[in-house]
Amino acid sequence: MPLIDENYVKVCGCTIIWDGITNPDLDQNGQPKYKLKLAVPSGSGDLTLLDNLANKTLQASQKFNGVLPAGGRMPITSVQAGEYNNLLQGYVQFNAKTNKLPDVYSEQGQLLDILQYGQLLFSGQQVDVLVHCYDYDNMGNKGIGIGLDGFAIISSAGAVRQSYGNGGINTQNVFGGGTMMPAQQPMGSPMPQYQQPPMQQQQPMQQPVGSPMPQYQQQPMQQQQQPMHPYQQQPMQQQQPVQAHNMLPQ
Repeated sequence: MPLIDENYVKVCGCTIIWDGITNPDLDQNGQPKYKLKLAVPSGSGDLTLLDNLANKTLQASQKFNGVLPAGGRMPITSVQAGEYNNLLQGYVQFNAKTNKLPDVYSEQGQLLDILQYGQLLFSGQQVDVLVHCYDYDNMGNKGIGIGLDGFAIISSAGAVRQSYGNGGINTQNVFGGGTMMPAQQPMGSPMPQYQQPPMQQQQPMQQPVGSPMPQYQQQPMQQQQQPMHPYQQQPMQQQQPVQAHNMLPQ
């Protein structure tokens, strides 16, 4: 029975719209907030039980005295036309949240760790969830919320990864829809155009012997004859020796 007791409901056949378990948000204190955004067919009997539990929680709320305040929200809303690429028409949606990492099970009831289920959580995956309801009034946000206690991944459903939140365009039609990691570039293969080649060290240009010098190269500076400063002395000229016979009287 999907109804576990007066406080808990098991909702089967849910479709994951958004995985906030492996990719949680952070609250104002920096603590992780785990959630699954889920869609369920509007004719689901489990959905009726969940809606009844949400209304029962509102009636029992001491914060609201059984009356949803102005601006308050109930947890279950209809999927509108145009939402999620029109792949979830006839569904309703809700968020199931928790402040701690929930228990995750296989379809056979085996408790899984994050290394086992991390790759199994994606938009479009099928899960059965165990939930409860609570009231909240936090920083202007008021209403009834849904708490997530645990869930099982239904691998036998053979769910296909979907793109629900891309503004109405199916990215798989553009990029091929592959889900594998891109292959590494093998050694010796041509470099993709988006990668810049490493900067090569330029070799200095050698001037061929006898070739004219390029205009951008400066001519070697010739040593200029500096004019003699006035305070510099003239170099002493060597005097010719006086011959002795010039001293004789005539």
